[in-house]
Amino acid sequence: MHECIRLHPADNVATALRELEQGSTIQVLGSNGFEQLTIHETIPFGHKVALRSIPRGNLIIKYGHVIGRATLDIESGSLVHSHNVEGLRGRGDSPDLVEAWTQVPYSGSELIYQGVASIVGSGRAFGGSATGLSNLVLKGFRRADGRVGFRNHVLVLAAMDNVNGIVERISAQVRGTIPVTIWYGRGQFGKDAELTFRTLVGLGQNPNTAAVLVVSLEPVSARRLADAIGAAGKRVAQVSVQECGGTPETIYRGATVALDMVLEASRLEPERVSVSDLVMGVECGGSDATSGLVTNPVLGMIADEVVDNGGTVIVSETSELIGTEHLLAKRARSPEIAKRIYEIVWRVEEDARARGVSILGANPVPDNIAGGLTTIEEKALGAMVKGGSRPIEGVLDYAEAPPGKGLYIMDTPAPASESITGLAAAGAQVILFSTGKGNIVGSTLAPTIKICANPSTLRAMKADIDVDVSDLVAGEQSFEQAAGAVKECLAAVSRGMLTRAEILGNLQVVLSRIERTV
Repeated sequence: MHECIRLHPADNVATALRELEQGSTIQVLGSNGFEQLTIHETIPFGHKVALRSIPRGNLIIKYGHVIGRATLDIESGSLVHSHNVEGLRGRGDSPDLVEAWTQVPYSGSELIYQGVASIVGSGRAFGGSATGLSNLVLKGFRRADGRVGFRNHVLVLAAMDNVNGIVERISAQVRGTIPVTIWYGRGQFGKDAELTFRTLVGLGQNPNTAAVLVVSLEPVSARRLADAIGAAGKRVAQVSVQECGGTPETIYRGATVALDMVLEASRLEPERVSVSDLVMGVECGGSDATSGLVTNPVLGMIADEVVDNGGTVIVSETSELIGTEHLLAKRARSPEIAKRIYEIVWRVEEDARARGVSILGANPVPDNIAGGLTTIEEKALGAMVKGGSRPIEGVLDYAEAPPGKGLYIMDTPAPASESITGLAAAGAQVILFSTGKGNIVGSTLAPTIKICANPSTLRAMKADIDVDVSDLVAGEQSFEQAAGAVKECLAAVSRGMLTRAEILGNLQVVLSRIERTV
């Protein structure tokens, strides 16, 4: 096992692959072979160490890219972290810093793949594993609109928050249904009302959904939502408390309808489907250094394979792209898409500036920092690779379905529960979710596969992780083998295997919102 890795010849920091003891002399692996480094102070696993003296005010370079600026003089062999580094983009600064954070040449995701591949001795940073997705057996339920579901859910869906209790009691009466409750809906207007409605319709139309029972207080909202969901060819029905004549009668009528829906859905049989039928969300949460070094590049390899085989991939979490928008814009299919990428990222900074706060108050979060991530730029460089390296076909609004095949970015908030809800509402039938420090949440509708490479997290949270790729960090596994393990899990999930989040019940539907309700 290697002790430390330098990811790019321009880097002035390296990442520790084990705890480095004060006073020890170690071998740092880089693209040009090994170099010796004497450790000035203890460097925890996953954290950065200075490869040479870095004077105060100088830029910190990782992945061949600027990730921040030294706030103190940093000695060679010393820890480089939040106590002596600040991010250039951490204060909602204006875009005039572009020259500073692009002054070191950087070619995109490929360097991250290549850097980590050199650790494990993999002959190829890119390319498929021994078993490609097209050679694995994927099965799904073909819906009326042609899309494919990996699950066969019957939803009991609340149109507004005041019927949540009824939704839960109907679902408790009918095995095989899933309750979807929300915490607002009445009294919303404008963009917020549109966002809520679009999300609920998208959840109802998700290909993992076989049928939907809409529940509301009054019949107008119930019928409007049911009609919109039914436009995709779903079996849908609605009940309203006012129309039924109170809570007991609504529960009775709803349970009767839901019972028939479950019977009908249970008769459906899955068929073999193609990679081109995939709509795959990619998400990361509880990120640490292993996220950018290992798990997100593994997801990126799979994302490239899905796109190359005619499928669709959606990347979420806009705030975690801050500092990489210029790299993503270079991959945009058109100038209009490039402009939109800049707009959604800069809007996050503008929002922070308008509120008079630092974006660092929310990103990186404490567990990111504990895992070795110092600035939002460093986190973003590691996060962006989970979408792979293919051209970007468009930028989606929250819960917006992609209009075609290929790679898309969805404009979502950072919290995982909101992001995965947006992905499910956009039609994702499966989500690959990388985590370093550990994140347990999964989508209620789209099975969420957790992938981790941090040995400490895997020891502590083994029950919550679907795929262990820590052998890649230890040099005992190649990228191809790690990606192959994830793809085999994805194929098994398509055939009905439950994810750990599904088994443990760590499932959420959390709608995003823009403004307060009036």
